[in-house]
Amino acid sequence: MSVSVSVTVSGSVSGSGAEAIGSDGGNRVARFSTAAGSNAEVRAALRVAVAWQYVSARELEAGEQLLDRIAAMLYRLGARR
Repeated sequence: MSVSVSVTVSGSVSGSGAEAIGSDGGNRVARFSTAAGSNAEVRAALRVAVAWQYVSARELEAGEQLLDRIAAMLYRLGARR
């Protein structure tokens, strides 16, 4: 995955979260779960970037911590991925 793919997928995290806020019941849980899946995709894309030596693992430490915080927030909001 390229950096542009990561940016696109990270936009999906916020987009799905925003959709969830306007939803209720099962749709709300589904949207937060979709956002959690997109969050996992961003993490995977960043790990591929490290594997392909586009960036170092050290450069991504802050990003990994942020992804952890986002995943925790989405879980508390109802995501079940």
